[in-house]
Amino acid sequence: MVDRQRLNLRALVSEIAATVGPLAQAREIKLSVNAAEDVFVNGNEGHLRRLIVNLLDNALKFTPARGSIDVGLKSAPTRAIIRVADTGQGIHPAQLPHIFDRFFRGAGSPGEGSGLGLSLCREIARAHGGEIAVANLPAAGCAFVVTLPLHREDPNRATAPLR
Repeated sequence: MVDRQRLNLRALVSEIAATVGPLAQAREIKLSVNAAEDVFVNGNEGHLRRLIVNLLDNALKFTPARGSIDVGLKSAPTRAIIRVADTGQGIHPAQLPHIFDRFFRGAGSPGEGSGLGLSLCREIARAHGGEIAVANLPAAGCAFVVTLPLHREDPNRATAPLR
């Protein structure tokens, strides 16, 4: 069982982006974050950190110099939505159905990596009651979208001690 707590995804995404920012800058990649509001989920901070870091790491690997990576966070009525989009080469359409398979490494993958990162991202999303999807973008690159249930207070839980 995964230990979970009320977690502000805006704070987590912003912190990770600030950490990854210098690496993106050194590679001449523009990293932007659009997270205008606090979005809370019931999650494990370490696991969700790993998910976001993996997505940004992949985006950095596949985005060329002078490219861009856009990280977005918003809430829908019942879901948090994290989107990581890049201007890299995209994913060959034949590889899209396999991109989350364990040990899968697409054609043109950089030398490092075991092919477990995106599989792990899917497992983390599912363990939190969410999903992850990927699509190629019309101009270039691809976008990964993670959806997670929003944090909801348990209406049966007492908020003050009973007397």
